[in-house]
Amino acid sequence: MEKDFLSKVYGYKRIKEELYLIRNWYLNSDKLKEKRELLPKGILLYGEPGNGKTRIIREYSKTFNYPIFVIEGKNDNVQKEVCDIYEQAKKEKHAIVVIDELDRLIDKDDKLIRIIMSQLDGFDANTNILTLATCNEYYKMPDALIREGRFDRHFYIGITDGEMEDIIRSFSTDAKIILTEEEILELSQCLNYYSTGEIKAIFNNASLRYGDDCTIDNIINTADFLKTGYIGLDKKTKIDKYIAVHEAGHAIYSYFFCDSQRFLRIYFNDEGGCTISKDIDSKETIESRINKVRMSLAGIVAEELIFKKHSIGCSNDLEKAHNFAFRLMNRACIEGLDSFCSRETYYDRRNISEYSSKIIDKKTNKFLKDNYKIVKRNLKKYKKHILLVSDYLQEHREIKRNDFIKLLSTQI
Repeated sequence: MEKDFLSKVYGYKRIKEELYLIRNWYLNSDKLKEKRELLPKGILLYGEPGNGKTRIIREYSKTFNYPIFVIEGKNDNVQKEVCDIYEQAKKEKHAIVVIDELDRLIDKDDKLIRIIMSQLDGFDANTNILTLATCNEYYKMPDALIREGRFDRHFYIGITDGEMEDIIRSFSTDAKIILTEEEILELSQCLNYYSTGEIKAIFNNASLRYGDDCTIDNIINTADFLKTGYIGLDKKTKIDKYIAVHEAGHAIYSYFFCDSQRFLRIYFNDEGGCTISKDIDSKETIESRINKVRMSLAGIVAEELIFKKHSIGCSNDLEKAHNFAFRLMNRACIEGLDSFCSRETYYDRRNISEYSSKIIDKKTNKFLKDNYKIVKRNLKKYKKHILLVSDYLQEHREIKRNDFIKLLSTQI
């Protein structure tokens, strides 16, 4: 692989090697035609925002020296825009078509999905038109669109083990911040779970704040400030703040959005935190079960809203939410699956066939993602309330219902 290939993109060594190989296939397509080799028609980069999908596509498309056509989806008639772009691309001997955030472009538009598939299918085996696309939510991609012969190659864009040190080394060099290898290793652990975009912002901000005298402590303080608005928190204070925000998320959601539950109190100690609420009606309903799923997700969402990442403790709540959701989906899917899906058992996989289990798992994951979005949309309006409650909780270690209501009244 050429030394300067995608030099402006840090990390992703394995993916760069694959992209380099695909580029060479296209640049040597005339020779491959003689062998009747079929080239990939589409490349899809997916993953969480902020890790450089768009940057990779932008830099990669330049390496071909082909005409580049971008589908932006800004026209009122997106379907016509897609058709027009591909028609222009077909007139060129070689061309690149770029679609950023494909998942948003095709969202709930079955006709547009069919148009894109037909454009990909309409190419001859080696017309030298390559489509490059990105998406944030891979699960939204229709199977028919990402099968062989359409989007042939899928790459997850996210920092993997072993890459963080190289990324930190590159950004520190760009920012002219001198770090030892030991400091780079320490930062790779401190900045774990940060996206490449966030790491770049941290180094840029640290360089502006501290100049040539910037130290590793300055970088860590800058990371804390950009995430929480606080500088110089010790490890225990950071953990306490995560716990407080997490529990505040549960409490806020229970109080404002769960009619089936009565919020009682929240507290935390050295063991961790807990939000206590009580079912108003002794009889469980579908609504109350859905609320339990959303309540379990609320702490995770609160951490994402405030810190833009999750703590290790979120895994317990995620498992709890999955168990609630699986029971719901199991019960909803009993009819029409098979006789192994027992009416008496709503979660025990031993009483469910493998076929039924796969179907229920798929529905469960979609149900969780849909409800996560609902919880995030609801809690987004209450970020100030979450911070208010979390600060109070850190100071007093406990908030009972009456004090909670009084505290919230200051924000009304």
